[in-house]
Amino acid sequence: MKCALVLALASCGRLGFNDTRDITGDAGADGGGPNTVRVVVTTDYTLTGTGPATTPGTLVDSATVLVDRGTGALERLLTDAQGSVTLDTHGLVAYHVVHGSGDAWRVYTVATGATGTISLGASGPAPSGGRVTIVLPSGSGNEFSAHLPEHCQSIFEPFGTPSVSIQYNSACADQVVHVIGFASTNLNNVRYVDAGMVKLAPGTQSMVAGTYAALPTHSIQLTNVPAGAQSVSAQILARNQLDLTPVESSSSPSSTQVTGPTMTLTPTAGAGGDTLRVTASVGRAGRAFISRSEQIAPVSFSAAPISASFDASTLLPAFTSFDFDKLNLTWGAGGTSGTMIVMQLLTDSFEWDAYLPPTATALAFPVIPADIGFPRAPTVYDVRLMRIDVPGATAVGLTPAIDQTWRRWPRDAALFPASGNRMAEARYISGFVTDPTATAQ
Repeated sequence: MKCALVLALASCGRLGFNDTRDITGDAGADGGGPNTVRVVVTTDYTLTGTGPATTPGTLVDSATVLVDRGTGALERLLTDAQGSVTLDTHGLVAYHVVHGSGDAWRVYTVATGATGTISLGASGPAPSGGRVTIVLPSGSGNEFSAHLPEHCQSIFEPFGTPSVSIQYNSACADQVVHVIGFASTNLNNVRYVDAGMVKLAPGTQSMVAGTYAALPTHSIQLTNVPAGAQSVSAQILARNQLDLTPVESSSSPSSTQVTGPTMTLTPTAGAGGDTLRVTASVGRAGRAFISRSEQIAPVSFSAAPISASFDASTLLPAFTSFDFDKLNLTWGAGGTSGTMIVMQLLTDSFEWDAYLPPTATALAFPVIPADIGFPRAPTVYDVRLMRIDVPGATAVGLTPAIDQTWRRWPRDAALFPASGNRMAEARYISGFVTDPTATAQ
C-alpha cells in the first residue's frame, strides 16, 4: 500500500546538515532576542489556483508552524493575530511555516541559526510598469533597439525606425535609469550610442542626441577554468549603484565551448562597461538539471577597449548532482563555501522556499498534518537550488529579510556590495514525482 504523500515526504522532517547544533547567536533585527526567534508571516503574490486573492503584506494569522527540535516529531504552533509566533531556540533545528487554501499554498523552511525577527512573505508585484519611447539618432541602418538596466526590461525587440518603444518592468516604475541605444543593418555593423539617463514613467519620450560609434572588441582572459565546465561566457555591464545595464547589443552573453584551462573571450560591447559577469556552465546532467556558477565583479582596465584577466578558480564550485525522491531533495559537490543556500520549488498548487546553511546537502519536505487540507501531490516541479555568496555577509545576518531580498538577486543592497557577489545554481527544467500514483489522505 502506498503511503499518503505528506507521510512519504519525510520520515521525521529532518534536514541534511553537517552541523545540527542548537540555534544560538546574536539577536536579529528588531524584536526577539538571542534565545528566541520571532517569525512574522505576511502574504505575497497569490499562486494560480482557487484560493482567495490577497494583498501583499497582509498579516497571516493561524498559519501552521512546525518546529523541529531533533526529537523525531514536529511541534505544532499557530501564528497569532499579528501574524507572528515566538520560538525558544533551545534544541531548535529548523521550523516550517504552512498557510494557504484551495490550490494556493505557501511552505517555508528556515534552518540558518538566525534569531531575532524573521519576516516571511510581503514580496509581490510593485506598481504597474509601462512604456517609454526612446528616440535614437537616425543614422544609417534598418534595426534599432535600446537596453535598460537588466532588471527593468524583459522584452528585447528591434524596431524599424529610431523611435524605440520599451516596456519596462513594474519594479522600475518612476526610476531614472541609464539607457544604451543600438543601430544595425540586418543585425550587421552594430553601433551604439549612450542615451543617458531616462525616467521610466508612462508616456515619457526621451530624445537622444549624439552619434553612433562602433562596438569595440574587448579581451577577457579566463584562467583556471573549472575542469567540469562545458561552456563559459563573460558579459560586460555598466554598474550604477545596484543597476546593471548590458552594453553589448545582445541581451544575453554568447557562450563559448571550453577548450582548456586558459581561454580568451572577445566580446563586443560599448564603452562605459565596468563590471564583468563570468559564467561557467556544466550543462545538463542526471534528471535534466542544469548546473552553472556565476560571479559578478568589477573589472579594472586603463582604457577602452577592456583588456583584463579573470581567475575562474574564484567561481563557486558548481553542483554536480541534484535529485529528489518525491520532495526529498539531495545534492552533491558545490563544496560548503558561500553564505547560504536558497531553495525554491514551484508547483501548480504550492510554493516551497527554504533557507539553509551552506553546509546543507539534503532537504526533506515536512510532515504536514492532514487536517489542514494541504493539496495532494502535484506531478510537475520547477526546482531551483542556489548557493549564494555575499562578501562580508553571514546566513544569520541575511535571514531576517532573505525571503524578500533573494528574489531581487543579484541587485539587492544587502546582497550586492561594491566587490560583487557569486552564486552556483542547479535547476530542474521539469521534474516528475517518482511515484505519481501516491495521494494524500
